[in-house]
Amino acid sequence: MRAADNKTFAIAVSGILGALCIALLYLMTLSPVMDLSIYFIISLFPAIVLIETDHGRAWLFFAATSLLSLILPVGKLQMLYYYTFFGFYGIIKFYCERYMNKVIGIISRTALFVLSLSFNYLVAGAFLPAGVYERFTLPILLLIAIPVFFIYDYIYTLVINYYENNIRKKLRR
Repeated sequence: MRAADNKTFAIAVSGILGALCIALLYLMTLSPVMDLSIYFIISLFPAIVLIETDHGRAWLFFAATSLLSLILPVGKLQMLYYYTFFGFYGIIKFYCERYMNKVIGIISRTALFVLSLSFNYLVAGAFLPAGVYERFTLPILLLIAIPVFFIYDYIYTLVINYYENNIRKKLRR
């Protein structure tokens, strides 16, 4: 492809996935039952932008969708999870897998998750009723959430590999 075609393709991919991301973020606020499923789906979009273009455009995608989501007429507390973890997880996962050995990469991603969850817990705690906040202490939440994170990370890898090995080839025809 020519350089101009690459730029056009990068803009088109980012624009389409950005529109889908914003639409899903808005849909998530209308249906709180599907929160985790939608977070999982939208966390794939920056990784796809990274695969199809480069990591600079993936970070730009995350920044643009984060800024655009600020204009959505919804509670910003729900968006906090996108801003602090799901929006950039695919990019961080790429860096960890590309530039670190496997064990250090897993430890780094888990540490990012723990920091993000701890931050979100503290912020959400300011808005939750006192009884709820005291019933689910951070250590209990982490004991439950870390195994779920490992499952998330594993499924994320499977989906991205499936995209690269199957879907991408069909889209490129």
